[in-house]
Amino acid sequence: MTDRFYESEQVIDEIKDMEKLYTDLARLSIKFASLTDDDKREHLEKTLMLIAKQKVFYARICLMSHEDEEAMAVKVKLDEMSRVYSKGRTINDVLQEMEDKLRHFKSTLDNV
Repeated sequence: MTDRFYESEQVIDEIKDMEKLYTDLARLSIKFASLTDDDKREHLEKTLMLIAKQKVFYARICLMSHEDEEAMAVKVKLDEMSRVYSKGRTINDVLQEMEDKLRHFKSTLDNV
């Protein structure tokens, strides 16, 4: 991508936030079965935050793809990978389905 995209303070901050969330989630996921209900809620909330950030990041790539050939190439590759690994669905559809399922899991956990 062009330097404009990766030099954006917002993009840099979002990438750092996503990396931190992913690391935290990986650490929590290892011991998910033994987590307390509060820790499971925290895991679900962090996963929902990561999904929200991924949606925003993808939207930024989509916007930049109109001006930037490298952004377009990344978008095309992401779209292609999504179609291959999710039976033809879009990234946004996959992320929305994940979000819906997580919100359902969270509401089930909250009602226990």
